[in-house]
Amino acid sequence: MWRALALLAMALVGLVQLLPGAVALVPSLSRRFYGVALDDVTMALLTRHRAGLLALVGLLLFAAIPFPPLRAAAIAVALASKLTYVALFAIGPAPTAEAARVARVDMLTAPLLLAAAAALWLGGGGI
Repeated sequence: MWRALALLAMALVGLVQLLPGAVALVPSLSRRFYGVALDDVTMALLTRHRAGLLALVGLLLFAAIPFPPLRAAAIAVALASKLTYVALFAIGPAPTAEAARVARVDMLTAPLLLAAAAALWLGGGGI
């Protein structure tokens, strides 16, 4: 049961991580996700790169579901990604409402990753 809950949490967070990856392919979605237009070429490149990296974190979580040796690293990387954004959000000036929504989503999904790690540990299989 613990293992199933952990894998479900990893899949849910993985899906959340994949969604912003759409910005890498369709930059105009940046307005919907972040509340900013990518009029500047450099900002567009940086934002699309960020979106691609977030999608890779999601793919890593999905890859770790059937491959136990990858789980600890996948959870750690995803957690680091989320906590970094939340910390930068907390110490910076007030961003757009959409960027604040990203921080809220990260604050809600980070505990899911911690719960997944705990559930894997409690399940006896290690993380």
